[in-house]
Amino acid sequence: MKLYRIFRTPSAARDAADFVLGHLRERGAVDYFSEERFNPVIELARHGAWSEAAKEYRSITGAGIKDSVIAAEIARRIVEDDKRR
Repeated sequence: MKLYRIFRTPSAARDAADFVLGHLRERGAVDYFSEERFNPVIELARHGAWSEAAKEYRSITGAGIKDSVIAAEIARRIVEDDKRR
């Protein structure tokens, strides 16, 4: 018996996939978050304030909580990746 026949993928994975398809399908995450309107989100992510970054993302885009938390995590990882380069 195959696991995929019994269980759906975890909801976090489905939510992340929905975010990517909705916002990042035509361009990458770095390009998306390089828009000037997302500067406050990146700055908050730079300081590790993921909940504030998520709140700021919601205020900019009108997105829901799930999408904003995913966006804050992506922004945080972009900042970390920039530090390593």
